[in-house]
Amino acid sequence: MNTLDQSKTTISVSGRFSRLEEADDEIGIAQIKVNIPVTAGLRLPISVTYATRTELIDEEEIRGNVGLTVDFDILQALSQTGILK
Repeated sequence: MNTLDQSKTTISVSGRFSRLEEADDEIGIAQIKVNIPVTAGLRLPISVTYATRTELIDEEEIRGNVGLTVDFDILQALSQTGILK
């Protein structure tokens, strides 16, 4: 890991619970996301979503996502200081 990158791994959790009056039914959805710094300006977000019913998500009851986030502001600042060539 780059010593200039002082980013820390972050974890976020969200959820929603609804009760449908017309069907007398309950729907719940929960998501956890971990954001891992790779190097200066690059992060690896990983998330898992769970839903009690599939009307809330387009996949099965459980799904996962992995991505790559690039922060161009940090990369530009590093290139201007001559650290990133």
